[in-house]
Amino acid sequence: MNESKFPGAITVGYMALFVSLFFTAIIFGGWYEVVIQDWVTIVLVHCLLLVVIGLFALPNADKLDSTLFIFLGTFWTGFMLRFLWFPNLASNTNTFILDGWICLLVTIVLFILWLASLKGNLFRKLFFLGLWLAFLAGSIANFFNVAFLMQVLAYLFLITAILAGIYGASTIIDFKKTK
Repeated sequence: MNESKFPGAITVGYMALFVSLFFTAIIFGGWYEVVIQDWVTIVLVHCLLLVVIGLFALPNADKLDSTLFIFLGTFWTGFMLRFLWFPNLASNTNTFILDGWICLLVTIVLFILWLASLKGNLFRKLFFLGLWLAFLAGSIANFFNVAFLMQVLAYLFLITAILAGIYGASTIIDFKKTK
């Protein structure tokens, strides 16, 4: 462990993304029959944490990470509040088209952020690519009501969560030392 570094806002932000993406993958994957409200609450708390971290990291840290934290935090906060306030609306098939449009707008923003991340390291490029592809699969799944693509979305969220955890940990752990 590199003891000269302490977890900063970016590290905590990527770890919050790890938890949010992991539980979102469980929710959207349908791996459990009932969406447990505690899971939605966990994701909601981490999304609010993402917004706060993004605002605190804005003056000091990378602008791309701050933009990502603020954008995804506000998006997921609204999305998870819908699950808490209107639980019957989440299973209503009439909202799939609205979800498709929302996912399409998020997909466009994440595509722009992925293009901006091409100057970064490999984990960061793969992380942004995974997010972009996951929301693209989500928008297509919601437009055309394709259940298979919701499974693809869930697995892409899971892979992206693992990449977020690795990238967040790499800011603390020096992987070059093999002691």
